[in-house]
Amino acid sequence: DVIEEGPASTVARTWIPASNDPPEHARWIVVKSATTQRKFARKPHDIVKELRVLSSVTHDNVIDVLGSFHDRVDLGASQVPLALNIYMPYRPISLLNLLACPWFSPHPPPQNNHTSSKGGEGGEPARFTLLAKLIAYQVLHALAYLHHPSRRIAHRDIKPDTILLTKEGWIKLIDFGVAYQPPSSANPPTLFPEKEGHLYFEVSTSDAAGYRPPELLSSSRSYDPPALDPWSFGSVFAEFFTPLWLISDDSSSGF
Repeated sequence: DVIEEGPASTVARTWIPASNDPPEHARWIVVKSATTQRKFARKPHDIVKELRVLSSVTHDNVIDVLGSFHDRVDLGASQVPLALNIYMPYRPISLLNLLACPWFSPHPPPQNNHTSSKGGEGGEPARFTLLAKLIAYQVLHALAYLHHPSRRIAHRDIKPDTILLTKEGWIKLIDFGVAYQPPSSANPPTLFPEKEGHLYFEVSTSDAAGYRPPELLSSSRSYDPPALDPWSFGSVFAEFFTPLWLISDDSSSGF
């Protein structure tokens, strides 16, 4: 079943039975699908680059790739790829869901009125502080790994719904469709290649404008890609402590 459908891609959930494996190996996974035809793709969303980036990294706080396959059309002597599908683990909870929880608040429950931040009763400050620290540490740990000089990968679209949580409390960064990775002759071509001085600034959707760094507001094509992520996560982290929403409820996702 489709769980997310946006202008750039579709994310569907599917059940993988255990087959000959132990029953506990049966699980839900997601399949992210997007066109590999440049003329139909939404620039700069690039599922070819997303697979390349995710396949090149291994980190506890970055989503894993379980596999991938191309949808192809047979044109006689050759087959032309039309779409790419990426298999990933299913993680049903996002940071956006957590921010909507009435107990995820640094303030104690109000005693004399019926309103509180984000539409519900406040939570326990000690529990909130612990969880906020755990989330921040894991996200920053993932970004430090991605930004390492040997990789220089920039996510460029950090926001509450690109940060997932497992039931054990692990953070998983997802949606690397607009990520930046330095060009290399060793890497296969992507849909929308970039080089220094000619970078895309259209890397966050209108619903995520509140997390957009100043470099992108000026439509600059010359900036330091890894510098975008700390600003965006700083905006996300500030949202932990305010009733204001930086993301629009009625805007479509950039998936």
